[in-house]
Amino acid sequence: MDGKAASPIPKTLAFTTPPEAGSKKKFSLAFGACSRFVPQAEPIWKVKNFEVFAQNWNNPSYAGGKEQPGCFFDFTIGDVHFIMIDGRYYRNSKGKNMLGEFQQTWLLNTLAASKSQFKVLCSGTLWTEKADKKGRDSWQGFSKDRDEIFALIRDRKIPGVFLLSGDRHRHEMFKMEFNAGYPLYEFETAKVTNIHTHDANPHALFSYNEGNFFGMLDFDFQASDPKVTYRCVTEKGESPKHLTFSTTLSELSPR
Repeated sequence: MDGKAASPIPKTLAFTTPPEAGSKKKFSLAFGACSRFVPQAEPIWKVKNFEVFAQNWNNPSYAGGKEQPGCFFDFTIGDVHFIMIDGRYYRNSKGKNMLGEFQQTWLLNTLAASKSQFKVLCSGTLWTEKADKKGRDSWQGFSKDRDEIFALIRDRKIPGVFLLSGDRHRHEMFKMEFNAGYPLYEFETAKVTNIHTHDANPHALFSYNEGNFFGMLDFDFQASDPKVTYRCVTEKGESPKHLTFSTTLSELSPR
């Protein structure tokens, strides 16, 4: 900060940079949600939240600038395209609109133009038709917008798409009922620090809510059929086999 050299870096200190875009390597990525911050008045807080986000993630490529603010952006690691969606800033429950017109168009165009083998649509709330609260706080309550996104995958025959989400305090997996030309899987992990627990969802392929945990995605592009594995990492550092699922690019390809 003062222009002076920092203290010597220990020789044992090292870090690994992520694979460059398009590279065919193995890598893992951790994700999670629900770290105990629950604003009491979200309409009042959303502008301040965005300002803090912009200060800490000072990447000019996110959202639509000053005219169309929000916490939506995309980035690529290796041959995986992550599309981060902001389902709060423009949500209109009365109009049944989740993303707002600008963000919905941005999402559709970004997904259609993606060249990565895997495309990950990342949402703060559940995608599934079997969500809690009868869908009042998830894509189930905004199915018209959601199905427009899924229809693009089907009609454009876009391969390699799967879904990430948060919000419910569980580690779980769903298989969407929408016909997208191949199985649409949703991976949801959301209990990083929260003490409060949501009951397991009986409609999930698996649903786990004990203690705290985060999700891990392991990508393997060195396999003949590129593979992604979704697993839980518990507070004990364990990854139980019954909370693990793998799929391949060939399975996530139009039939």
